[in-house]
Amino acid sequence: MTLQEEIIQCIQDLNVSDAFSKIKQYEEHYGRDEFYYLSMSDLLIYEEMPEEAMILMNEAESEGYTGPLFYERMGDVLYALERYDEALDYLNRCDLGEDALDDLHILYLYGKIYLKKCKYKEAIQAFEDILLEMDMPTIYNLAAEAYWKIGNEKRAIEYFDRACKADSNLAYEVCNFFENEKNEEMFKRYFQQIDDPDSDFKIYRYVQFYVQTDQDQKAKAYIEANIDAHPMNILYSQLLSYYEEDNDLKRMKKIESLLLKADPDESMDPADFCELRLLIMVKRQYASATIKKYIKQYMQENDNDKDVYVAMARVLVRMDRPNEAAYLFRNFPFYAEDKETNDFVAHLQATTYMVMEDYQQAYKVFKNNPFINENDDEEEKDLYWLQYAAACFGAGHFREVIDITKPKALIDGRFASFYLMSINMLEELEGEQFADTREVIEEILRKIDNDGYLNAESFLRTVDLIDPYVDDQEDD
Repeated sequence: MTLQEEIIQCIQDLNVSDAFSKIKQYEEHYGRDEFYYLSMSDLLIYEEMPEEAMILMNEAESEGYTGPLFYERMGDVLYALERYDEALDYLNRCDLGEDALDDLHILYLYGKIYLKKCKYKEAIQAFEDILLEMDMPTIYNLAAEAYWKIGNEKRAIEYFDRACKADSNLAYEVCNFFENEKNEEMFKRYFQQIDDPDSDFKIYRYVQFYVQTDQDQKAKAYIEANIDAHPMNILYSQLLSYYEEDNDLKRMKKIESLLLKADPDESMDPADFCELRLLIMVKRQYASATIKKYIKQYMQENDNDKDVYVAMARVLVRMDRPNEAAYLFRNFPFYAEDKETNDFVAHLQATTYMVMEDYQQAYKVFKNNPFINENDDEEEKDLYWLQYAAACFGAGHFREVIDITKPKALIDGRFASFYLMSINMLEELEGEQFADTREVIEEILRKIDNDGYLNAESFLRTVDLIDPYVDDQEDD
């Protein structure tokens, strides 16, 4: 087999890892030609990486590659990006031949795009053209959705039945469709066709129908009728939320006790389960030592899983339990691959240490995690900088406070307050003199007189505490 044939075989077999590797070999030997762009973009679409596929196809277009295959692939990529009108523009450049068998994928894309754009008659035409050439369960299912939307329920049911008879797995998709339609009768019809030995899953799936269609009372009644035979943590969790809404304290307490004693199961993500149980303990005002014991237990049971860590940290900070949060942060190291999660946890850690007045630890977190500049919200960014300045001040790093706050001291009294207090500390502790301090104060006072200064009260309180400058103002 040639290298091209090997790549095609890997793609057909869905052997993604080998396909990527062989395409890389192909690129090294032959460069980026037509085959490279089409095969690589095919894999990227399969791996649900449409943004990367779009970059690749734009590059191919800029290199002069055009024609039906590239137009069809651009339609594929743009459909994945939900840019439906642009996808249609490219598909319209593809000349459909007399034999629809050669154009099945293009017709499939047309049908899906028209379905998304609520042009149901056009979608039906595309899908029916495919069905003239071959029976495909997926196409029957999509066509059925379009028929249902135009009110042809008889044909829709006929096609849904054909789809599910040929492929029982499509019953899941049909159920999803009727869930969105909020049609319980039709949902139940196809729900009964789901061939799944996991009866627990089927119970939960029916509950989700009621939840997604805003029928909470029916969901609650359904769980209550089935919970003893199907004691899943996810159902207990859902039931607890309903009892909380009803303020049914007796039943709440019973479900909470069951959840605290329950073992983890597959119905709930481990992080969600740990978060829920920790939240119950905090609401019940468990002793700090007890909560710390369970923090350690949950981290050990889940091999220090980062999602479990984040979930528990979020609960402890939100519920104002800084002592227990600090225990988690001090005893279990954290690192995640993505910067966003690291920044989020760093902010929780810094906030906790500040509340605990552990300024050295808070300072280390700020120093080692420069997450402040990543924030696009200027007001929130200012609060972060002020927290950083407070940590520096508490840890005795007065020169850093000056560096942090000086750029905004003439704009905002909160920054000026830390700026002046740090100067005062350096003058008292080290005898250092700052020649421009008086000028800064006078400039700020002029701005206050002209109503052109933010948070003036913070500045004025600080000035009142710094005796030398107060005396100077009084002498004037």
